[in-house]
Amino acid sequence: MPYPITGPDIDRVVTKFYARVRVHPVLGPVFNGRIAADAWPAHEDKISRFWRNALLQERNYHGFPMRTHLQTPEIKADMFAHWLSLFDQVLAEELDAEIAERWSAVAHRIGAGMRIGVADRDAPKDAVPKLF
Repeated sequence: MPYPITGPDIDRVVTKFYARVRVHPVLGPVFNGRIAADAWPAHEDKISRFWRNALLQERNYHGFPMRTHLQTPEIKADMFAHWLSLFDQVLAEELDAEIAERWSAVAHRIGAGMRIGVADRDAPKDAVPKLF
């Protein structure tokens, strides 16, 4: 069932979130090292389409977020806690509490999967998987 949120709400959250990511002491260097200053609008548009797909069931996102994260060695498993905390702050500021909580729950589920994938990528090849 689609969420009680609009496309412009999603765009606003994504734009505000990435403005904070760019200056974040942990996340900023990774993102700024990969995304040129003039490429941020295109990145934000792509991520807005990802969230519109996830929340509104719009089918205009075509990407592979897990692969992208796994192919970026600068991304480490512990960074997802920073990402989610910052995202939750923006959600709380921009949306009604119920909508923010629902979107946050989806983000945390996705983040958990990404974190596990990145942790597995960085684990020694003979290590037992750590399923947080």
